[in-house]
Amino acid sequence: MRLHTDDQGHASEKGGGSKVKLALEELPHPASTYLRVKCPDCGNVAMIYSHSKTVVKCKVCGAVLAKPTGGKARVLGQVLEAQEGRGGIPTLCPRSSVGPEP
Repeated sequence: MRLHTDDQGHASEKGGGSKVKLALEELPHPASTYLRVKCPDCGNVAMIYSHSKTVVKCKVCGAVLAKPTGGKARVLGQVLEAQEGRGGIPTLCPRSSVGPEP
């Protein structure tokens, strides 16, 4: 069994007499990321969530690194790096529909 993709990005199985069609659709990317933040007081580097709902404190000195705002957290330290959850690669999700081929 092989998958064949047409011009519109729909995949269907070829061979074997199967009547299953697969359509690939791109999943939405979350707006949130993980941030590598440097503490302004002691220089410790911590990984925090960009949409944190609680106050984030440094594990070494206790300084506040981020405060919640109802959406994105207000980061008080220096942001060194932002990391996406999926590494920036779009995720394709197979969606199958069973039925006779036209």
